[in-house]
Amino acid sequence: MIHGPLGRLRQDLRNISDNLLPQDQVKAKALAKDIFAHFEKIDAAAKARNANAAVEQFQGALKDFNDYFNLLPS
Repeated sequence: MIHGPLGRLRQDLRNISDNLLPQDQVKAKALAKDIFAHFEKIDAAAKARNANAAVEQFQGALKDFNDYFNLLPS
């Protein structure tokens, strides 16, 4: 999933980040990187059958998505 459907999302977030206001680009790129770090940890937790770790990483990804979306102009 991380390299398939979510790989496209990674590319889309990178493209969006590149088109934000200059002062928001660095934060957006860092958040996008953090989001995918959470996805990788979710994948590892799922392989280890560690539901608590997966939920924790999912919540972190949601927070980072929310922070990312707050950078988008309305």
